[in-house]
Amino acid sequence: MTNATVGIYCDLGPSLGAGHFVRCSALGAALVAEGARVEIVADFASVPWAAEQAADLGLAAIQGLVPDAVARASAWDVAVVDSYLASASDFAGLPVPLAAIDDEDRRPLPAALVVNQNLNAPECPYSDWSAESVLRGPAYALVRPRIRAARPPSYPERDWTGRPQRVLVVLGGTDAGGGAATVASLALTALAPVDLRVISPRPLGALPVPAGSSVEVTAPVLAVEELMTGADLVLSAAGTTIFELCCLGVPMALAVAADNQLPNYGHVLRDGLGAGLGRVGEITSLPAELRDPALLNAHGKAAYATVDGLGASRVAEAVLALVR
Repeated sequence: MTNATVGIYCDLGPSLGAGHFVRCSALGAALVAEGARVEIVADFASVPWAAEQAADLGLAAIQGLVPDAVARASAWDVAVVDSYLASASDFAGLPVPLAAIDDEDRRPLPAALVVNQNLNAPECPYSDWSAESVLRGPAYALVRPRIRAARPPSYPERDWTGRPQRVLVVLGGTDAGGGAATVASLALTALAPVDLRVISPRPLGALPVPAGSSVEVTAPVLAVEELMTGADLVLSAAGTTIFELCCLGVPMALAVAADNQLPNYGHVLRDGLGAGLGRVGEITSLPAELRDPALLNAHGKAAYATVDGLGASRVAEAVLALVR
């Protein structure tokens, strides 16, 4: 156990999405479990549900941007950054060790530790970084405690013979690509009869519901794992939700909401972890395989074997090792 104070800064906002916050909150919860006090600095005013989730995990939610985080660093024992907007100059002269959660190996930061949980992480050399340690791949996937606790002991086979297929649509915590309404409409048409649940931060308007089908639209919820584990299929953005679905062993079909999601999207399709829908805004149909239990179960089994849910604890241990 430790009594260290860890500060985390992460991108968050309607156009930035919530993926950075989701994985940072997972790391924060693992640090709290080790006895650390954790402050997480982000633009909570723009995504109010994120502050509720931070509190649920025992994290102190601090409203602010990068300069606010840097200003607080002197009260921390170690800092963590997860941002596409931050630069090396922002953290020059930081009085405490820095760990960086990164996806692209494009903008070197003065970090002693780098964490890249992505499926393509082994392809990122980090040769231009000064990091003493780099943790790569889904063994370090930052999965929230609720997801880890809901992981079944073995892969649960899906079979919806004699009932409507249960499908969940979740295109990110902010639906930054604005595709939830389109994907939901296509699912109601292509997968009928279907019991459809849609998580959306905004109203979707009227959806065409065929006879024998149903639809329910809800705002982002803390207990998303209950909706995921109850689904035969999740139609998701190709962001951090990938790792949660892998951990739970839920068959997935992915939509690309931003260019930075393309590497994981490609690896999911290449490795048979899920199906592909294409780019949000360009999706006009759903593949026929989404109605086939055998194909979806094959995807789900491969995904289940990829993420064990212990990555946040592994990363927390490495972060705390930086404390002087």
